[in-house]
Order: sequence, then structure tokens, then C-alpha cells
Amino acid sequence: EAVCEVIWLRRILEGLGIPQDKPTTMYVDNEGVLKLVRNPVFHERTKHIEVQVHFIRKHVLKHNIQLHFCPTAEQRADIFTKSLARDKFRVVQRISLLISSENAQLRGG
Repeated sequence: EAVCEVIWLRRILEGLGIPQDKPTTMYVDNEGVLKLVRNPVFHERTKHIEVQVHFIRKHVLKHNIQLHFCPTAEQRADIFTKSLARDKFRVVQRISLLISSENAQLRGG
């Protein structure tokens, strides 16, 4: 889904006259998908994701996107997409430099 949005945004930018000469970098935490994109060997148990992987692979080969592994624990976008426990929130807060943890106060459990 994220790849579709990136391709859509790239097309909008090109339509506005902003050339997209370099691939868009995407950080993913799914090593299995990365392996399938780089080495498309499909088995019965991966059949359900073949279409998505082919779409991603096509755009990697066309240099529209480039994929890099980023462990789940280091995904900065999680603050926007997941509810976070207090400890995880503190880590994301420090990583993103949103606010000094010394000045932050959390209420509740």
C-alpha cells in the first residue's frame, strides 16, 4: 500500500513539472518481502503475496523506489500509525526530537 502511495505522489510531482530523477527510499521491516523482491522465488506458502511483490519488484527495477531494511523497533513512522506503550513512546520521542523527555509528563497508565 505504501508503495502505491509513493508511486502516486511521484506521478503528481512529475505532473507538476518536478522531475523524479532518483528513486524514493523506503524503509521496511519485513525481511521476507525484501528477500522475495530481490530473489523472486515463489512457493505455495507465498502465493498470497505474489501480486504485491511483483508490483514492488517492478518499481524497484524501474528505479522508482529503493528498499532498505529497518528493524521494527527503529521505525519512526510508528508514532503515527500505532498506539505506543510508555517506554516505546519515550524511545520514539527521543528519536524524533519532538520534545525533551525531561520536560514531558505523561498521565494515565
